[in-house]
Parts: sequence; C-alpha cells; structure tokens
Amino acid sequence: RSEKTISDQRLLIVQSERMKALGEMAGGIAHEINNPLAIISESAQILQTLVAENLLEPTKIDKIANRINSTTHRIAKIIRGLRSIARDADHDPMERVLVGHVIEETLDLCRSRFKSRGVDLETAGIDPQMFVLGRRPQISQVLINLLNNAFDAIEGSPGAKVSLEAFESRDHVEIRVTDSGEGIAPEVAE
Repeated sequence: RSEKTISDQRLLIVQSERMKALGEMAGGIAHEINNPLAIISESAQILQTLVAENLLEPTKIDKIANRINSTTHRIAKIIRGLRSIARDADHDPMERVLVGHVIEETLDLCRSRFKSRGVDLETAGIDPQMFVLGRRPQISQVLINLLNNAFDAIEGSPGAKVSLEAFESRDHVEIRVTDSGEGIAPEVAE
C-alpha cells in the first residue's frame, strides 16, 4: 500500500510540474495565438473594404485567402502542441518519435516568450530522420522544463542566449540545452 501511495504521489508531482510549466508558458502562448488572430482580423477587414468599394479582384482575394489559411494552420499547430503536452501520457505505449519534430513542436510553445524578453533561442541543424523510442508528451515536457530553467537563469542578462541541439552518440540520442548564464554555483552544483 505504501508503494502504491508513493507511486500515486509521484504521478501527481509529474502532473503538477507539467501544469506549472504550461502556466509559465501561458503568456507566451497567448502572444503566439494573438499575433495570427490579428493577421486573420486584418485580412477580413481588407476583404470587407474590397467588397464595399467593389474592388474584388481574384488575385487579391486568393492572396488574402491564402494568408488566412496559413495563419489558421499556424494556430492549429500551436494548439495541437499544447494539447499533446498537457495530456497524461504515462500509460501510452512507447513509440518512434522524430526528435526534430518534438523539438520544433516544443519550441513553437516557447519562442514568443523568449523573443519578447530579448533571449536569443537557437537550434543547431537537427537531422530530420533522427528518432528515439519514447513518449512524445514526456519528451516535450522535459524539454520545456530545461528551456524554462535556462530562460530563468539568463533572463535580463546582456546577450542572453539559449541553444538547443540534438545528435546521435553511439546507441542513443543526446539533446542538449545550453544557456549563456554563469552556470550553477559550486555550493549548489552537488
């Protein structure tokens, strides 16, 4: 019974950490979604003006429709990533996860926060075919935690930069998050 209680508590802690990370990203996600919504709204206003002034030209309409379409796809991508991370994947089967895809999905949720606070976020060329066996939401959650820690360590520093790289090393894949901060103080490092 004690082992079951401990296991249940660990699951609650993991879920709590996941929700905490999502809460920290909420502002950035709102910004990521508000920008494309503004593009859609502006495009709709342009269409209304064209109709009102009887200036409808197929090429203009097509260009505006394409802009609206690509912008809604961007919003849908952000929401898919958010839904994937937010759900409990502890009991999902292991699957083949493309590392570059899960990194890109995770960065979509963080980019705005980094950019709005002047933190440069870089990724090195990641092999699009590189994969691991795992659970996509859990990998993304670990990346979010590492990125949030890096962000917290350097926010407000001049030349603040976080880099993310992934590479194969023998029989495993290594994903590395590095920040331009001073590092962990020796008295805390252990």
